[in-house]
Amino acid sequence: MVHLTATLGAVISVLAAGQGDVCVGPHCEADAEQSTLLQHTQQASSLTTAHELSRNPTAENVECPGSPGVFCQGNQCCPGVGTSGNTFPCPSADADWNDCAGEKSAEPYRWSSTGPCSGGSTVCETAGWVYCQDATCSAPTEVDGVLVAKCLCWAPGNTNNSILPDENGGASCVINQQRPQGALPQGGTAMCDAMKAGSLISTYGPQGWKPPLVVSKCEAQTQFAWCWGAPCSRVAGDIICDCPMVISESNATQYLSMSTTACANEPDPCKVIHNSSPAGSGLSPQAHLTECSN
Repeated sequence: MVHLTATLGAVISVLAAGQGDVCVGPHCEADAEQSTLLQHTQQASSLTTAHELSRNPTAENVECPGSPGVFCQGNQCCPGVGTSGNTFPCPSADADWNDCAGEKSAEPYRWSSTGPCSGGSTVCETAGWVYCQDATCSAPTEVDGVLVAKCLCWAPGNTNNSILPDENGGASCVINQQRPQGALPQGGTAMCDAMKAGSLISTYGPQGWKPPLVVSKCEAQTQFAWCWGAPCSRVAGDIICDCPMVISESNATQYLSMSTTACANEPDPCKVIHNSSPAGSGLSPQAHLTECSN
């Protein structure tokens, strides 16, 4: 593993060069499984049992992360997945709504560029990395004392090279700050070793195939799901990552990354939970992507 000082600069260059293009090389085409995962949120299907509470007919009808074939719309609860088993808000629920079993007494982590979890990045060469830039995420729900969004991500299969947080950066650091008794691999060598041992972790692979991405330009201190370095698990054929909710204390614009489908279907993406990196961190490639306009 090699520590990089210009890693994110390379990522930004790759993104700026062509956000929806296939990368250079013979192994960069997405396989059928990846295409299927990317199409989960585009499926138009009738609503099935998703613990209906107060369905909003104007909200997007989407599939519940981790529950294939179960759709929800607006302020509804999806079936529980993972170790807690608690129901959690539908991805198209209002960002401040949560009447589900996973209580929302925890608060988003307040991130500062001079505080914990403000470190840089390293490279890891192994399978097991997960891509969440275009993830569909649930509204915030509490899991073991940490406020997270459950995000539907996917695993590219065309490269083992990925960029992950160092020992003082990313989502695992944020979770460990709030839940030290259940410490996750703290970035760097420990995280890479965990991936080599079979753990699924959200990182970033600039050489991997990537779908078309756009960003929404939001007000400073807009909350977001930080998936970079988050723990993930396979649930009913999907990959679900527990991405901690974060608010950057910077006064800089907060960008949120999303798929072009989400951009087209969301009246105000800034009011929906999306993956991003902290504003003011210098680690975020989001500002270099095309802005969402709908």
